[in-house]
Amino acid sequence: MSACHPKAVKFVHRQFQYHRASLEKRGATLSGSIDKIGLFPALAALGVLWAALSNAPYGPWLVMLVPIIFVFHLLNLYSFGIQLKLDRMLAVLEYVAAGSAAAKAPSTTPS
Repeated sequence: MSACHPKAVKFVHRQFQYHRASLEKRGATLSGSIDKIGLFPALAALGVLWAALSNAPYGPWLVMLVPIIFVFHLLNLYSFGIQLKLDRMLAVLEYVAAGSAAAKAPSTTPS
């Protein structure tokens, strides 16, 4: 990767940054921010929601929303691993971009 042009590495780095930010926003949009709420409070809230909806007079069909919300939370938890991989890739790209920029910079030490 160090043989690549520094501008190309910076471009790929920027694309990975956008991809990681959009992945995080999609997860927060679909299931809320689990990392701020916590898994057990979210599961407790799902249990309370399940109990409230199962006794609701307007139809037990709303109870099916609870497993869907739970699946969205599981998918959000799974995406944390993907976000970690993207973070590692971003760190590698930053390292390569910094190294190639330092190698291309003119030397200021006398020879």
